[in-house]
Amino acid sequence: MGTTTFFLRFNDLKKPLDKMTKKELAELDSLSPYGDKKALAKNIMSVVGRIRTLNQKNALTLIEKLRDFPDEETSEITAIILYYAEFRKDSLKDWKWSLPGLYDDLQPFDDAQLKIKLKEIMLENSKNRAAFAWQFYSLTDCALRKVKHSLDYEEAFVLSVEYIKDLITEYDHRTFETVYRFIDENIKQLNKFVKCYQIWRKCLDIEKSALEKLVADKACDIYWWPYHYNGNILLMVNKGKGQQQFLDDFEFLSKYPKEVDIGGIKEAVD
Repeated sequence: MGTTTFFLRFNDLKKPLDKMTKKELAELDSLSPYGDKKALAKNIMSVVGRIRTLNQKNALTLIEKLRDFPDEETSEITAIILYYAEFRKDSLKDWKWSLPGLYDDLQPFDDAQLKIKLKEIMLENSKNRAAFAWQFYSLTDCALRKVKHSLDYEEAFVLSVEYIKDLITEYDHRTFETVYRFIDENIKQLNKFVKCYQIWRKCLDIEKSALEKLVADKACDIYWWPYHYNGNILLMVNKGKGQQQFLDDFEFLSKYPKEVDIGGIKEAVD
């Protein structure tokens, strides 16, 4: 079915989402058999997650509606948002199965507004940051493991780094934990040391300051929050930047609050 037809077929108001008033959108919500928004989110994503042929206008409308989902369901929508913001533009260029009113509106596809929406949603709260961090870690992880239909590794790495830089502008434990996984896995890959090291050092600077404040405020038990495998990264620093930088970074980690465990760096010293 065509992209507009999808919305007409699957709502009782028989009207495209982008043509509905606020009152009609509210009525559409009330027509759902799912009173719980979490249940609604899961059921919608079971369908939407397989839709890759929305045109530009309907894709933007869809993303706006997905923003209303509960934060707990963010992990369900990160992949579809990323697809429309980064990959949909170059997809379906050779689509041959179109007729008037049927898949005839797939191109051109301007993703500028969708990229903006992606960043807005990604940085909206800590749960979103963590969910998108895992999405970008998964891109390179799947590429390295050559998972079927995964991206080319170089493409996955460049794209992930671009967004990770935005994710680490403020501290969030779950987000940083995933970014450290990304660094640990990619820093040893060919020609990836410099980028990964830059991200790691920026993370440490922001994390140390945040943990010092949390310890001072006695906000919560955070002794285990620093990345457990910092020792692995330090070994790569010794190999990639030499002993002096290794010692400087080791000293920096040793100045973390004494109330936290700075990870398995003993192995790096040994």
